Amino acid sequence: MPAAAMPSAPPATASSTTLTVPEDVSFLPRIMYVQPQWNPSCAAAAGLVLDRRNTALVQNVDKANWKMAIACEGYRRGVIYFAVRVVDQGLHSGIMIGVSDSRAYGSSPSNFYPGSQGDAGVSYSGHSGLRYHSNICSTFGPPYGRGDEIGVLLDLERRTCSFYRNGTRVGTAAGADILTEWEYFPAVAFFELGQTVISLDVPAQSHS
Repeated sequence: MPAAAMPSAPPATASSTTLTVPEDVSFLPRIMYVQPQWNPSCAAAAGLVLDRRNTALVQNVDKANWKMAIACEGYRRGVIYFAVRVVDQGLHSGIMIGVSDSRAYGSSPSNFYPGSQGDAGVSYSGHSGLRYHSNICSTFGPPYGRGDEIGVLLDLERRTCSFYRNGTRVGTAAGADILTEWEYFPAVAFFELGQTVISLDVPAQSHS
């Protein structure tokens, strides 16, 4: 995987474990902010390790192939927002963040990422900035890496999925023609040794 030019990381702050609520998201009615907890069984099967809260996830094996973890809880309705911060991007920022459909739950997470072949989900690539669905990529947004916060707005009322980078909207990556399954899970996939992400907590004033 060739190296891509990476945007400069924003400075770390004391609130780096708390998600940023984008202005346009804050006005949405019935929005639900969540902090994904990653499924330990799924993570362990892929060669990933978790912290005690199941919110920080790191690849600790050298083998370079996709390794996916999904959240313990999936969603079938409503409007959900969550965010993940990249702590370590690895050599090439081969990280995919997005949502995966319910068929991925309990399946083998190796060589699999949200929006890969056979998955009705979608992901945003840190390495290239491309959008992936059904293993097909398309131009989407800027690459991202260490220090960046990637937010995901999953609207299961309108059947859309949009992404944010450091609180700024990147765009809508999927619509009703892509989000065809009945349940979706927050998901992240790694490719390289040392890559680390943490799912961000919800600000106290934003709890629904």
